[in-house]
Amino acid sequence: MNKRKFIISTGAFLMLVMLATGYAAADAVYHAQEPPRITEEYRMKVLMPKTPETVAAGAGQQPGAETP
Repeated sequence: MNKRKFIISTGAFLMLVMLATGYAAADAVYHAQEPPRITEEYRMKVLMPKTPETVAAGAGQQPGAETP
């Protein structure tokens, strides 16, 4: 088997594997029977508790500093 034929056949095989994987991933997303493990409500409540106002208000204060 020469080098060119090996490269072409390996590339074709990898393209088929990527195509099958992409199809399986898209099918899993669009036909899922259960809700996602992390919901939007959970993200907003737990992962993003700071709003821009609280970040701006806390930016000028250092931990342990006394307020006048």
